[in-house]
Amino acid sequence: MKRGNVQRKVGDIMGGRVLDLDIVVAHRNGIAEGIEQGREEGVKGIVAVYKNLGGGELDVVEAVVTNMGLSEDEARVIVKKYW
Repeated sequence: MKRGNVQRKVGDIMGGRVLDLDIVVAHRNGIAEGIEQGREEGVKGIVAVYKNLGGGELDVVEAVVTNMGLSEDEARVIVKKYW
């Protein structure tokens, strides 16, 4: 039985109350951490490429905003971390 079906059946038994089971919360947190790690690695790669090509920090920030979907402030913080 799939997780969604199990949650629906348990929800039916519990009168429709939402259950935040530990395993579900851990799964969501794991996904969020993985996404964040992937984003960090992506920015790290962009910084390395721009440095090798002689680009400036502002160029990297602009590339991160454009390609990674971060705000300019978020991009500045993460680029500084790897610059």
